[in-house]
Amino acid sequence: MKMYHLVIKLIVPIILGAIAVAHPTVVYAQEGTGSSNPEANLPFLFAVYTITWAGFFAYLFFISRRHRELRNEIESLKLERSNEPENQSDSE
Repeated sequence: MKMYHLVIKLIVPIILGAIAVAHPTVVYAQEGTGSSNPEANLPFLFAVYTITWAGFFAYLFFISRRHRELRNEIESLKLERSNEPENQSDSE
């Protein structure tokens, strides 16, 4: 649950910033609807690019965090298993 809140704190400002960058272009595009200027769409491209990379790095963060947790759990299980007396493992 902690990681979810951390990602929300990281990604939401990035998304809001990308929207803020794209907002003036949206207003301009609505005023001049007959314009076919491809450069007018660059803020949208930037916003999608930023959101995509932010999503990728958030996914990478979750995967690396989970990998570390699983590795620690495996090590603790190995340690627990090695500390068991021989008699208990024979009776099972």
